[in-house]
Amino acid sequence: MVVGQLSNPSESEDDVSSIAPPEYDFWKHHKELAHGHKKKKKSHQGDEVSLYLSNPVVSHKSNPFAEWDDMKFVFPCLYKYAQQYLIVVATSVPSECLFSKAGTTMSHTRNRMSPKYLKQVLFLGNLDLDLEFFV
Repeated sequence: MVVGQLSNPSESEDDVSSIAPPEYDFWKHHKELAHGHKKKKKSHQGDEVSLYLSNPVVSHKSNPFAEWDDMKFVFPCLYKYAQQYLIVVATSVPSECLFSKAGTTMSHTRNRMSPKYLKQVLFLGNLDLDLEFFV
């Protein structure tokens, strides 16, 4: 093949001129940085999870908020999720109380109350009047 290109110089000049120069991609460097950053972040979170799982189990009598406060610099991503999910109320008592109050507020004699007005009445009924700004 090289011999054929040397013997026909006119064909090789045509081939070179028909090849388009590589197109300049203005965003190439940005795309490489962004994709590299995503890969690093995912692997960092995976490293945090595996490191957390390799730690010894904390006693069930300890305070989870205090434990996570100690670990927030070691596991910053997991700490954010822990703070988000540790505050979930694990009981249905508040919602049951609200439905009970709504049932007593919206009775047979007050059946024409609009949903918007019912929400406002329930909200005002649930306010803690011991707060300083009400005094």
